[in-house]
Amino acid sequence: MKSQQFVQHFLDVEVSKEAMPKAKLALLDYVSASLWARDSPELHQLKKAYSEQLVGDCVLIGDERTASSSFSALYNGFQAHLLDMDDTHGNVRGHPSAVLFSTFGRT
Repeated sequence: MKSQQFVQHFLDVEVSKEAMPKAKLALLDYVSASLWARDSPELHQLKKAYSEQLVGDCVLIGDERTASSSFSALYNGFQAHLLDMDDTHGNVRGHPSAVLFSTFGRT
């Protein structure tokens, strides 16, 4: 599954009319923060350290390879948090999209 398909999966889910604009914005924020970090040395080190986990059918955002579900969640969450840029504002503490969306990467 490519990153575009990963995003499309979420856009196809039924969500209330009121919540959809915020959900789309959260997903866009998550994917943007992730893709901005995709070439970082830290991610390359993580993939090298866990190379045996680069088998499976789960998405690694910004990477053509797939991985085990546990590594996909770790990798995608780490990547979304890496530059510390995702979905933070005065009404939200932390980065919930990095945690939540990262667990949904299974094809």
